[in-house]
Amino acid sequence: MTFYVHCIAAAIVSGSLQCLFALQSSIQVKQGVGLTSLGAYYGAGIPGSYIIYPVLLRLMGRKYNLLLGDACSIGFGLALLLPVTSHSVIYVRAILGAFEPSFWCAAYSIASSYRRRDSDGTQVDKKALNVKQFMAITGFLQAIFNLVPELVLRKRNVAENEEMDLNISVYCGARDCPNEYSNEEEHPIFRNLIPSKLSIYILVGVMALLQTSAMIIHFFMLPADVPADQNEADPLIRDDIDDKNLNFVGKNICQLLMQLKASLSTMGLSFLSLATLFTFSSHLHHGFNHGFVWSVFSRSFVSCPLGIARVGSCMFIVNIMSASMSMLLAKLDDKLSMRAINCTKLVFDLTMCGCMAMWTPSDSNLYVPYLLAVLMGLCRGLSRTVSGSIPVSYYDDADTAYSMCSGLVAVGIVISQFLAEKTCTVTLVIVLASSSLISSCTLVAGDYLYSAAS
Repeated sequence: MTFYVHCIAAAIVSGSLQCLFALQSSIQVKQGVGLTSLGAYYGAGIPGSYIIYPVLLRLMGRKYNLLLGDACSIGFGLALLLPVTSHSVIYVRAILGAFEPSFWCAAYSIASSYRRRDSDGTQVDKKALNVKQFMAITGFLQAIFNLVPELVLRKRNVAENEEMDLNISVYCGARDCPNEYSNEEEHPIFRNLIPSKLSIYILVGVMALLQTSAMIIHFFMLPADVPADQNEADPLIRDDIDDKNLNFVGKNICQLLMQLKASLSTMGLSFLSLATLFTFSSHLHHGFNHGFVWSVFSRSFVSCPLGIARVGSCMFIVNIMSASMSMLLAKLDDKLSMRAINCTKLVFDLTMCGCMAMWTPSDSNLYVPYLLAVLMGLCRGLSRTVSGSIPVSYYDDADTAYSMCSGLVAVGIVISQFLAEKTCTVTLVIVLASSSLISSCTLVAGDYLYSAAS
């Protein structure tokens, strides 16, 4: 029962957060603040994954790291109220991003740790199945929260669409180039991308309320856990710091440094493993895909041709299809190999990228973004399932593996945000297709070698 409570609370946090991600590149398009702040947020998540989270995991345990991530998600939404011109939103999100891995790593790790009863009543570990079901359940619930912006922003958007003078065939779709208009004071495209301040206040307030409720659920419903270094003996951590010459602060600093040394040593061993060699490109691709969906697709293929109010419905479709794919893969857990899933992912990715590159928006084909959202959701479901299953499929220490993989995903997201600010959308589509091809081929070949070695 606690497993499903955890899934529901995690879905509330991540669903609310993803709503704001999807709107970020549109609402704060001026001066490129939206993309830059997302890049700073995920860029700070890289040291957060490799240094901050492993140390906090040992000091605080998974539950309190999850609560820390919940609090940071609330702060991310509130930062949307900061003025764009001051660029303070970038610095605030950089600080919050350092603790972003605390949510995702702890959420995945907690979900994978639940034990299931076999047909004869014995408890068994089903880590890979737990992760797939966690992604499927949270994906379905996340989809519901993506309808919130649709309700909040629709009235305002419909009223202004009647006076809109925007050539969508020139500015939207794969032809979208934000670097050409983001520094202008006024542009026709802003009418589609930027809602009223009142709408933003209402949206942020609703999201903060939802995220606070999830944090309360996590606090009261999840069982208390102890820091990782108290669960198992760790030869890299000394418990005998009793030098009388060290004061209380000094002892704590020494303990912290030893925790950091232990975390980095374990992380280094994981980085040097054969599994990392053939899986790191999959995490980079998943991160790039993640950044593309919530920043580029939502702006270039939805906000620009349809208006920002339609972002919610398209993201709803993306999440529903992503969750459906995750659920299907969970059902076929024992029948599909990692190689088969990767080959399927490659076919869907290349089909989706080809459709996005060839579509020319016009008044007669404004249904296409919804079809692209279906494809995007299927591709995202395959990508997140592959990336989320790797730590429990190829590594012995899932906690360390999730931390390391989270950092690689963050690198992919940062790359996508940097390119999205500097280049046109068609270039990003080409990069997305190329990264899918490289990651799929690498993982298929690596999985074959790994199976042979085992």
